[in-house]
Amino acid sequence: MNTPNSLHPYLHLSETQRVDLPELKVCEALPAKFEDSTNRLWSVHYEAEGRIEEAILKLCFPQDVKDSAFWLGMTSLFGLSFPERMADYVKVYERVSEWSPLQVPGLVAARSSHEGYAGCLLTKKLPGSELLGEQVTQAIAEQLGHHLGSLHRNSSEWFGPLFNPRSSADKWGELLFDTVVGLAKREGISIESYLPELKNAKYFPYSDADEFVPIMPDLRWDQFLLHRQRLHALVDLDAMVWGARELEFVLLEYLLDESLWQAFAEAYSEYRDLPELDSVRTAYRLLLFFMNVLGEESLEAWMSAPRRL
Repeated sequence: MNTPNSLHPYLHLSETQRVDLPELKVCEALPAKFEDSTNRLWSVHYEAEGRIEEAILKLCFPQDVKDSAFWLGMTSLFGLSFPERMADYVKVYERVSEWSPLQVPGLVAARSSHEGYAGCLLTKKLPGSELLGEQVTQAIAEQLGHHLGSLHRNSSEWFGPLFNPRSSADKWGELLFDTVVGLAKREGISIESYLPELKNAKYFPYSDADEFVPIMPDLRWDQFLLHRQRLHALVDLDAMVWGARELEFVLLEYLLDESLWQAFAEAYSEYRDLPELDSVRTAYRLLLFFMNVLGEESLEAWMSAPRRL
């Protein structure tokens, strides 16, 4: 066993959780991507049907997310408590692999946290390298448009976890308002000047044909793999939920410059019309800022970012 850590990752799991997990032949802890990362990752090898498979083991403890602004927001708005529901991600991986033209890692095992032990996801390793922002071309933006367009063709009358949405559309505005106000208070940042628009979002029910679509409120380039100069795979599905597609589009305004936006929008429009953002942009930008999605520290700079729609 090759482990840079003194503790084998399976020792973070209970005996019950370890049942039927494959024996790890090689195990290497991976460094955290960000200072506030809530997952612990290992690159592992295991034997299956006489051959060695490469995989990624992800562990998440309840205590790792209890002070995370992002996961506090996900729990408040979407009712998603990630570590406690990781076993349900079998359905998430199945659905996204069916809906998206991109590759999704094969899910070998999924366990929810319990009794203080971590939850885990064991996924097969796919070819490719982590996509960096500076590598994004118009062709990749176009491929992202096909990916999101394909996902957004699927809809639900309810919002919440992709595996079990239980909140009705008339609750969206109220939960959005309460989540933003709660996160802002936690950070000690005044949002007084934005309250009129935020209240409009609260009292104006979500009404995009009363449907929600699969979205990622933490959509970033590093969650994709680049292979042979193409957008090849989506490997981080932790925050995939049924939600308002406008929220994802507001996040895209930060990820795409004008030329990339045009390439993306042209591809996306093959599947659905582009949404209208003016009535919800302020509320969704506030939500994304206080969930610390892209790490911006200045609320003023965040709110004044360019608009694409």
